[in-house]
Amino acid sequence: MPKNKIFDEYLENEYNKAETYNFICTRIREKYNFKKRIINLVASLFVVAILVTSASSIYAKKNWEKEYEEYLSRQINSAKVIESTENQNDNAENLNMDYVCHNEVGIKINSLVMKDYTCQIDIDFKIKDEYKDKYKAFEFGYAVFDEKNNIYCVEERNTFNASKFLHYEKKLCEELGIKYNPSHSIPKKITPGGRLNPISVVDGNNIMRLELIAKQKIPESKKMYIRIFNIGYTLAEFSYTGNTGLEIKDAEDFKLSDSEWQFEIDIPNRFYNKNYTELSLSENIEGVDIEKITLSSDGSLSITINTKYSIEDIVSGSNISDESGKTYTIFNVYDPNSIDLIFDIGENNLDKKLYFNLNIPKYSIDKKIELKKVK
Repeated sequence: MPKNKIFDEYLENEYNKAETYNFICTRIREKYNFKKRIINLVASLFVVAILVTSASSIYAKKNWEKEYEEYLSRQINSAKVIESTENQNDNAENLNMDYVCHNEVGIKINSLVMKDYTCQIDIDFKIKDEYKDKYKAFEFGYAVFDEKNNIYCVEERNTFNASKFLHYEKKLCEELGIKYNPSHSIPKKITPGGRLNPISVVDGNNIMRLELIAKQKIPESKKMYIRIFNIGYTLAEFSYTGNTGLEIKDAEDFKLSDSEWQFEIDIPNRFYNKNYTELSLSENIEGVDIEKITLSSDGSLSITINTKYSIEDIVSGSNISDESGKTYTIFNVYDPNSIDLIFDIGENNLDKKLYFNLNIPKYSIDKKIELKKVK
């Protein structure tokens, strides 16, 4: 088609190609600049977020380093505990030592009892006169571990104040070279926790019993270390909050000492020189497969079970009884793949006839079966 000058002039005037082109370019640049501004804004916010997170992380790290440095430089009153030669038996050790004193607080270890699954430590405190009557509320933090860095337990004293939490478990792991994971604490801890019971108070001497129940059989060790820290008591006032229970209204903490004590105990070989007797049920129980029954000379009785029933049914329905009618309830359950029921029948009852009792009403199970020695 031949070029038409009149037609071109018409298009030029009607649509103004130059202005249209410039308008389009301007809009493209504006759109690009808008996108660029958005990108720059997002990038800036991202950088700020990284800086804030990094600053927080750096601050937490510096704070932890300072806290751990103070932990390493703290004063520890150390003592090696000497075994007494009096009134010893295969599982108990009476200890001969004087009080280790600091800041008007003296501590000593009176005795150690160790069985296959339990450890019992009697700790004697000589405290200030003004706190003599406070023994029922008297508590302390403690850590127990051995020379192989097996940690039995770590417990802090409850002050009802999160800001006074010492993070002792994390610090001990760092000290012993153990990887610490806040989500599950110490994965190889021997016991899930300890239990403190006041035994007596005479003239300001408070004797507390620390009882540890192991998840599995306690490993053989040559030395045990007992640390005691943050000694004191807390007086708390509670208020009822309807269906939610109790709420702390007010709490006041009384710290008796800033010191820390460590006691080193040589574990006698006789603790591990035990005799074991294999037992079996004199008849079978439908749906319950007994893998192994072991009776230790320290009175620990372990029953390993595979069953189609739930662990709740087995635990709630099981006990051991003897020929005199005395019953022994489960004090520990270990459940890796099968169910391990642990009973303590006492070393003085080893020669009595023993019975395994299982009662699960919803399955019409009610059994009392004698335990027999495996020949």
